[in-house]
Amino acid sequence: MDPSRHKFEEVLQTCLMTMEALSVDPEVQRDGIVVLVDITRFSYKLVRWLTPYKIKVSLKFLQDCIPVKMQALYCVNAPRVFSLTYNAVKPLMKEEFRRKISWHNGDLSSLHKVLPPCVLPKDFGGTKTKDPVDWDGWFGHVLEKAPLFEELRSYGYVSKRET
Repeated sequence: MDPSRHKFEEVLQTCLMTMEALSVDPEVQRDGIVVLVDITRFSYKLVRWLTPYKIKVSLKFLQDCIPVKMQALYCVNAPRVFSLTYNAVKPLMKEEFRRKISWHNGDLSSLHKVLPPCVLPKDFGGTKTKDPVDWDGWFGHVLEKAPLFEELRSYGYVSKRET
């Protein structure tokens, strides 16, 4: 993600729309999701972009607001700057969320113990010769959900003064 090209709100909206699109899948409702993130490009530029407000909102979103159960979050190829940032943010995380996060750098054999190589692309020591995600199909799937997103957006929130 390039912070000079994307507003924080757009990133959050994209994540929420993705999770909402996933949430209508019966398998996702039953089993939840596993997230694999390649953090190779995490940079000091991104650290400067991450204000305390953005960190707080992101943690609230990830821990309390996504409409699917996240079973695990596997972080791969984290540079030192990300490790430092994570250690600063870690005390703000709920213990339950913290337990779902694991790191896999260099030798990816620890990743292969939880995600078999047959489901991973070669970049992660897997055997998949092509991207395991059909991105064109996925984007089409998300776009088909536009009426759902509009409906969900129409609900809004009730202000405390109105109740």
